[in-house]
Amino acid sequence: MTVEIEEGGTFDPDESLVLLDEGRYQCRYDYYETRPRFGMGRPKVVLHFSVVNPPEYHGIPLQRFYNVKRLKCEPKRGGGFVPPSKGDLVRDMERLFGRVDRRDRLAIGKNFRSRDWTVKVRTVDSDSKGGLLPEASRYSVIESIIGPAPDSSPRRSNPSAVPTSIPTHPVLDDLPF
Repeated sequence: MTVEIEEGGTFDPDESLVLLDEGRYQCRYDYYETRPRFGMGRPKVVLHFSVVNPPEYHGIPLQRFYNVKRLKCEPKRGGGFVPPSKGDLVRDMERLFGRVDRRDRLAIGKNFRSRDWTVKVRTVDSDSKGGLLPEASRYSVIESIIGPAPDSSPRRSNPSAVPTSIPTHPVLDDLPF
């Protein structure tokens, strides 16, 4: 839903930024999207999370922004991208999930959907030029993903999938001949 504002612009409440107290929160991964470069900046990958704990902030959206070298297609939800080999995204993936062999095939959704995460939230209080933002324009972002939440148990990546037993085949030594 888009709402017109006085200056002739529009405001999209789904895109509004939130302001939380700085600190650690338990969050659930929702999805990622690619965004185009702005000005002289680099294209971005944005990981979207929602707060799980503390309960008073449950469901509040938070984002973690990463620079990437280039996008493989137009910016979109789940879009393709190429991250820098020593960039923050690759470093976080290696720290959280182990060695990354192929930067062009990062399994972001599959890995992050597996459980809840402890994140460190900070307040953005200055613009890209270093000027202070007014109080009403400040917002919160995820500064870093610390690791799996301590009280979060792993989830299946496809909750509708029912685990099936895998039939075991007899070992040759067990065959009666």
